[in-house]
Amino acid sequence: MTITRYIKYFITIAFRTFVWSLITSNFSYLNMLIGLIISSMIPIGKFEKIDLFLLTKEIFITIMIVPQALKETIDLILIKNPSDLFIEQESVVKSTGSHFINFIDLLRITITPLSLVTRRADKKTWRVHIVKETKEN
Repeated sequence: MTITRYIKYFITIAFRTFVWSLITSNFSYLNMLIGLIISSMIPIGKFEKIDLFLLTKEIFITIMIVPQALKETIDLILIKNPSDLFIEQESVVKSTGSHFINFIDLLRITITPLSLVTRRADKKTWRVHIVKETKEN
């Protein structure tokens, strides 16, 4: 195994353990150890299609989106006249690329309360539902 495969494996396991801790809302050492064991037991899949730079970039963007999600939560509470809008948003990878990076891209879009991915429009774009404030005339 090359060092790149080890790095990709480590990043994947670390991300799975982080998501486990978020889902359980518990960052204690025991819970992280349980998450690490579970993350290691789940099959990983193929690493050939994963671009290491793109993987680390997407995980970093996903973690850093938490403040944006909190801001959008407050905005959603304050919307008086909501309206629905569907847009096409470009994906970071094609649908035939890495399933793991596709999942992270989907998670990044959907984690914020004002947007939700409804489907894959084509190989390079997502169809995203967005809630916006309508202006009264």
